[in-house]
Amino acid sequence: SAVKSKKEKGALTVEACIALTIFLMVFVTILYIMRIVFAYGIMQHALNQTAKEFSTYSYYYAVSGMADINGKIQSSTAAGVASFDENVSNIVNVYDVGEDEGVYYIVMELVAGITLKRYIEKKARLSVKEAISIAIQVSMGIEAAHNNHIIHRDIKPQNIIISREGKVKVTDFGIAKAVSNSTITAFGSTIGSVHYFSPEHAKGSFTDAKSDLYSLGIVMYEMLTGRVPFDADTPVSVALKQVQEEPVDPMNYNDTIPVSVNRIILKAMQKDPNLRYQNASEMIRDLSGENKVKRDQHTNVIIE
Repeated sequence: SAVKSKKEKGALTVEACIALTIFLMVFVTILYIMRIVFAYGIMQHALNQTAKEFSTYSYYYAVSGMADINGKIQSSTAAGVASFDENVSNIVNVYDVGEDEGVYYIVMELVAGITLKRYIEKKARLSVKEAISIAIQVSMGIEAAHNNHIIHRDIKPQNIIISREGKVKVTDFGIAKAVSNSTITAFGSTIGSVHYFSPEHAKGSFTDAKSDLYSLGIVMYEMLTGRVPFDADTPVSVALKQVQEEPVDPMNYNDTIPVSVNRIILKAMQKDPNLRYQNASEMIRDLSGENKVKRDQHTNVIIE
């Protein structure tokens, strides 16, 4: 019986060892899983924090929900943007355009950064040097589009991205139009962002390169004053102001704006297109004079 008792104790010891081994393996596995979950949580939190600071854009832009002529023209315009020289660094690259079950789409470059609109909101208003640097880079992007016979027609801070490296890029050619007799107006309708409309755009009449420069003038106005020149309770009221009212001098809201920069903004925003800058190159020349650098020597924007 003593031998039998020893055998039973030995069996129990072996069983206990096996049970302990299994328990330890399960415990280690649980710890490993918890470590992975914890690491994932930290990573996710970091990504969320980054997302709050920088807007990351992955563009899959549906131009039209219908297979209509407008969608075809707009998709064709985006294809024109896709054909730009790769050295055009101030326009978000377009990689693909197409149509899927009646929906025209545009696939654009992934850009990590912040929209100019959000940047203005963050800082209230920008310094003169910073605003001029951004305006020069936007002008260069607009110039590249115009040289390829494409009018953007929706220049606004929401469509301007400052990358983490400080490179300024114009994006969203979703309502852009190719310059031709068949697209002389806004496809028979007025689309875009009314606070940045040119008067002729607001009236639904002829829009050209000078219309984009008017919108850029408003963007400069907002960068330096923290407000748009025309505002009202309804889009129609804003559009009427674009057509009928003169803007308050930006210097009245920000006395650090030099007289010469004030003149550049107001010239870009002339109601009569013939009194504005006639092309982006003219505006770049004046802006570069203010920045005291040649157009090809401008530096990236430093996000503070």
